[in-house]
Amino acid sequence: MTPQRNVVRVKGFLKNYQWGQVNGLSDFITEVSQQPQAELWFGNHRAGASINLETGLPVEVEPAAPLLVKLLSIAKPLSIQVHPDEKFAQLNFKKLTLSDPNGKDEILLALAPVWAFAGVKSAIARNEILNFLQVTTQRDSLADQFRAVFELPEELVIEKIKLLKEFIALSKNPLLSEVFEVLTENYPSDPGVLIASLLEFHDLQPGEALHVPPGCPHEYISGLALEVMTNSDNVFRMGLTVKPIDIENSLMILQDIKAEKFSAAECYRPRANFEILNIENRQVSLAKSPYRVVLALTGETTAEVDAFTYRLNPGEALLVTDHTSLEISADGRAIVADLVKDGRL
Repeated sequence: MTPQRNVVRVKGFLKNYQWGQVNGLSDFITEVSQQPQAELWFGNHRAGASINLETGLPVEVEPAAPLLVKLLSIAKPLSIQVHPDEKFAQLNFKKLTLSDPNGKDEILLALAPVWAFAGVKSAIARNEILNFLQVTTQRDSLADQFRAVFELPEELVIEKIKLLKEFIALSKNPLLSEVFEVLTENYPSDPGVLIASLLEFHDLQPGEALHVPPGCPHEYISGLALEVMTNSDNVFRMGLTVKPIDIENSLMILQDIKAEKFSAAECYRPRANFEILNIENRQVSLAKSPYRVVLALTGETTAEVDAFTYRLNPGEALLVTDHTSLEISADGRAIVADLVKDGRL
């Protein structure tokens, strides 16, 4: 048995989604699989509760933990999507059969180079693209622009994608041309390719991060990353996926906002109720927190919680609730995802 009820040592719950990399998370798990390894979940969400290493059983899913941590291995583009806030999720949990009654707010930290679209380009930039594509809208609002793209018949979408490639070629940005080549190879007639052109592109280097709040449209294309989010799996997809899409609800919660970008740092503090502490080859002392996840990424991580010592190998984590003291020593790299309630929202 674990010495303390408020500390659980776990391994991640593996998700084998189509967009993952075969053995892409092999540094963090012992299983070998022929299926793509897409995500490892560290938390107690009912859609993928972590495994308690003391009992071999999934951790209890009630009460729901406030945070969920994931490792992502992205070999193919994910869907263009948007997440609801807490108010929308609670009001529509039963009506829309949502995954949970929680809003979804997340930060993505690049562990290797990551390509991502997140946040919206300026109205001027969007109008320039839509004019070149000869897509007209009644108004210049983001939702109206998105709707105009989604209402295009498939044969017109294919024509507009060809025009979009011409537009990108004129920008003389070879990286962006390569990115859209990846999108069209996977989704040659999907209006989501056109939608991506209206979003900001980010070529994240290791250590850089993006905070994607509810309502912020985004799409991750490739790379290895860590996510910290509120404990939710609520997603409305708009395209670039074989999964069900929901245009109407996506447009209802869509916001004309940018993603919050961070340079490499020891601590990432987005405008959210969570933050990430990056610990590499050092020791830190942490004050009391209502909830935190300690995840070992490389080497060995030692965590002392009150009088007990826990040793974590890569891919193992501690879920810690209402502790009094925490000392962490990383002979390698670990991250701590912390719940914060300091009024920054």
